[in-house]
Amino acid sequence: MNKDDVLYKFIDVQVGRRVKSANPMGAINLKPNKSSSNSAGAVTANRNYTLSNMGKSPEAMIKISGSSKDMSKISSHISYISRNGEIDIKNKEGESLNKEDVKSELSAWSNLGIADDNGSKREALHMVFSMPEGTNPQGLLKAVENFAEQEFTNNNYMYAQHLDTKHPHVHLCVSVRDMQGNRLNPRKADIGNWRKIFAQKLREQGIDAVATTRQQRMKVHKGYDQTVRHIDEKSKKTGTLSKVTINRLKEINTAINNLTGVSNPHDEKIKKTMARISVNYKKIIDSKNHGLDENTLKNLKELLDSYKTSDNFLTRNELLLAKIEEKTRLKDSPVNKDKERGKDHDR
Repeated sequence: MNKDDVLYKFIDVQVGRRVKSANPMGAINLKPNKSSSNSAGAVTANRNYTLSNMGKSPEAMIKISGSSKDMSKISSHISYISRNGEIDIKNKEGESLNKEDVKSELSAWSNLGIADDNGSKREALHMVFSMPEGTNPQGLLKAVENFAEQEFTNNNYMYAQHLDTKHPHVHLCVSVRDMQGNRLNPRKADIGNWRKIFAQKLREQGIDAVATTRQQRMKVHKGYDQTVRHIDEKSKKTGTLSKVTINRLKEINTAINNLTGVSNPHDEKIKKTMARISVNYKKIIDSKNHGLDENTLKNLKELLDSYKTSDNFLTRNELLLAKIEEKTRLKDSPVNKDKERGKDHDR
């Protein structure tokens, strides 16, 4: 194991990316399939690229948006991602399918023993691969195809690309059971590993991408969920925001009016995690045997500096409390009290 491997392992473990076994009885091993891109040299190059570009390059995103427990639900999801046949949908061989072809594909899935209706186990995963606005759609699609070919060799899957939003994305529906009866059971660590492989496939297509955690990027706040974003963008036409956004706005409005914060039981844990990461990054920077180049060290220093000098250092609840304190201060200011007296006098 070279210096870069040791350091990267240190970062993964210390930042909270410790990979535990994700293979309970009956689940398939989710380690990447062997390929030329997983050679020692390629792995080191990918790691160095990630470390020197995290926080700068776009993040390769994979989300499991849902699942289906029987053929009826799988068929409905396939109809959704193909927009009832209006969008090109392909199978694992890369063949474009018409409606009759889709029925034939689904028949093959059914032969794996999936119930027609009222299933009790997950039989298909609904996956979404997405990248930011401006990403080359052909390169994105090819990266997803190469990813699926490598990771889901023994599983059935169908996929379709959607370009009707600012963020190009690909929907992929993959059977949980493979040809040998093993079942996919991805955990958080597995999805993290999938993201790293997806980022690698994107870079092979000339698309700049990395796969890191918010903690590694020194980000406290979660990003905008893609599903929520999609609904909120449509609200300009529909007039209806997502339930998540509506509830959040209600919480914030109530908190500001009552001069209280929005409770978040995870705040203390978040702050402890970020403090630990800061210390570990500082140790890496100060180490004489880090094995990293100047660009990577510079990036780590910039991440630390930006974290300490921006609002990102504060949790959302702390930011909200700061706004509440500001509102209280303004409310109690002499100028505001004079205005209130003026209103009472006018009455």
